[in-house]
Amino acid sequence: MTSEGVEHLLIESPLSSNLPPNLLSYTTSPPAAVSMTEFNTILLDTDHSLADQKTDTNPSSPTITPTLSKIGKRTAESDSNVISKIEAVFEAIVDTLLEDGDKLSISIRVKNSTTSSILDFRDGTEIPSEIRQVTYPGGTPQEAWRFTVIYRILELIHEALSSNVVISKRNIYYRDPALFKKQSVVDRYVDILAFTFGVQRAALNVIAVSKGLIAGIFTLNYTNGTIVDGASDSKGLSVAHINDIESIDISTVSWILIIEKDSIFQSLASSRFYQRSIAGNGILITAKGYPDISTRAFLHHLSPTSTMKSTQPPIYALMDFDPDGIAIMSTYKYGSWQLAHENAMLNVPSLRWLGLQRDDLYDDDTVDESTGLLHLTARDRRKAMKMLERGVYAEDGPELEWRRALQVMLVLNVKAEIELLEEREGGLRAWLGKRLLEVVGCGKGRVVGQRMERNEGCRIA
Repeated sequence: MTSEGVEHLLIESPLSSNLPPNLLSYTTSPPAAVSMTEFNTILLDTDHSLADQKTDTNPSSPTITPTLSKIGKRTAESDSNVISKIEAVFEAIVDTLLEDGDKLSISIRVKNSTTSSILDFRDGTEIPSEIRQVTYPGGTPQEAWRFTVIYRILELIHEALSSNVVISKRNIYYRDPALFKKQSVVDRYVDILAFTFGVQRAALNVIAVSKGLIAGIFTLNYTNGTIVDGASDSKGLSVAHINDIESIDISTVSWILIIEKDSIFQSLASSRFYQRSIAGNGILITAKGYPDISTRAFLHHLSPTSTMKSTQPPIYALMDFDPDGIAIMSTYKYGSWQLAHENAMLNVPSLRWLGLQRDDLYDDDTVDESTGLLHLTARDRRKAMKMLERGVYAEDGPELEWRRALQVMLVLNVKAEIELLEEREGGLRAWLGKRLLEVVGCGKGRVVGQRMERNEGCRIA
């Protein structure tokens, strides 16, 4: 193929929309040849592997204290590393065209999903994966489309990194909706590319728009100088992206409560439960179901770690008593299979289960739907059985209470929603206040082991 043919292919191809300038320039001034073997080495090198990131002991890493500061920042070095890897992909494609190759190829690393239900990645175990070649034109129209999708996403990520602009996955989708077809396509391949490069998604300058809400007695200081009171909106504030936050003042907070449902969050936030609780000042947060990355990252930076001072507030979870409630809680604490390569920077290992638990529902084994108990659906039962096969819920796993709860659900064929507590004396707020007082005490308190030592002078009102 002549250089004119290469240029024509690059310009006329559906891949060519807004090509990075350096790629088009290669048609008239080819770079040094990069073989596919060399390209794969560059693309998949492990010098900046996930394992290195998980064990980073950089002394300059910020220490999280009751006032959290300068957290989650990207570096110019990490941006340059990703840009270099993306440009290696572009170079390999152009080299193939210049050498009259009949097939373009991009290597991606994908997780081995067949092991997702039996392996446990809580302790940084290497994630089983395999290298796949996505080719153009490929053996089928579907593979050609897949190649074009990956190329286009790489192009937009390259543009964002080169311009030092952060974009959302939604932004990417709307740059070429006819190509991507649906948002989930972009979501999937952005995560695959982050895993392939051995970086977190944030290193690609790509974020997911947060669906989380937060309200409480805290102050957010943004990098642009804006200061926001966490109690300023009765409906809650959108959870901020970590890169946009300079510091978080949680110095008067005694507890943090993750709430599964938006409706429950709204009820508690509008009544300012975070300020009026008998257990002291607190923070309420919800991701409206299964958590998004922004909400998980925000909570990760609020959670106690080995570097935390003893006064860091404990984090509790209020979930429905059903398989999904426990699965959501597990996602916060241990992470998800889909984002296994990022879990170390998203997990909340100190998370504790506040409710609903079996003892919150009834005093004996009688199922009475008039008390708010419901029967499991067929889907509920399948999900509970599948969960019991996983390491977190194993007989020798770390969460025996979660395992027993799933077994109770299956044996008694029951589940319950948080709204059940509204039927109790005093309603949800009374129950929640008493439960928090039991586990937290009141005032700031002091963490002793896994319990909060109660301050003197607690107000009971």
